[in-house]
Amino acid sequence: MWFMSKLKLLMLFMLVFSPLKIYSQNNDKGGYPTGFGLEFRFTTDFATGKNLEQYYNIPAEARTIPIHKDDGWLGTPGTPVTLSDSTLEASASSYNFGLSVAGQYSFASRMIIRGGAQFNTFSRSMKGPTQGMSDNTVSESINGYGREEGSSIMYYSLGSKFSRTISPFGELELRIGERSGFLIGFAKRQRAIYVQNGYDRYNSLETYSFHTIDKKSYNLPYVGFKVGLGHGTGVLFNVGYELHRNKIDVPDFLKEFVEKPQVWDMTFGLYYVLSKTKH
Repeated sequence: MWFMSKLKLLMLFMLVFSPLKIYSQNNDKGGYPTGFGLEFRFTTDFATGKNLEQYYNIPAEARTIPIHKDDGWLGTPGTPVTLSDSTLEASASSYNFGLSVAGQYSFASRMIIRGGAQFNTFSRSMKGPTQGMSDNTVSESINGYGREEGSSIMYYSLGSKFSRTISPFGELELRIGERSGFLIGFAKRQRAIYVQNGYDRYNSLETYSFHTIDKKSYNLPYVGFKVGLGHGTGVLFNVGYELHRNKIDVPDFLKEFVEKPQVWDMTFGLYYVLSKTKH
């Protein structure tokens, strides 16, 4: 009886602690034990492409700028001046800084499923306003002097950026080698179209205000890869293609697509993982 009880205790001990031994052996051999984890990312996103919308009948408030404080000879500083309407094109080129948080689960030895959200912190168009007329800028001399000395020039310009919204995403990671992985994922994002206005003074542009005039959502399938740097940290790179609808419900100042947008999104980032998964 004593022998049998000790044997049962030994078998129970081996049964309870054998998974820990396997876990340790896997880690020593570079294995990928299953488990839950949490990943944090700091990313920089770039969008580039062509064929975003053309806008017309832009709201008057976005085209209205007060007389500059140093142009009192034209009238009382602060007196509003509304520039003429024109058809402008929104450029797809923009950048964004974002923070992401995602939960993950590692399974099947080398696969990780991950889902979370990106918080866009700061974004701007990479194609800013120009001095003089262009496809995205209206520039007017309000005293009729053109760009001659003594002229007073105001402008408004159309741009696009990543909206400051929470963008959900999900992805699957296939581990390759000791610290690298291949990614395939899907994200929901939103773009904001805005008007930037201000003054063209002494060969430099002075911004007065920004007005968001439209927002639209799009789907973003993407692929990428990750390279671990040790201690749960690493770098990543993704590239995706924006999927837009051919026709959308829009305000009355927006034309339909000239052509279907062709926009690529690229993401560079750093990550940190809290997980038992070896990185």
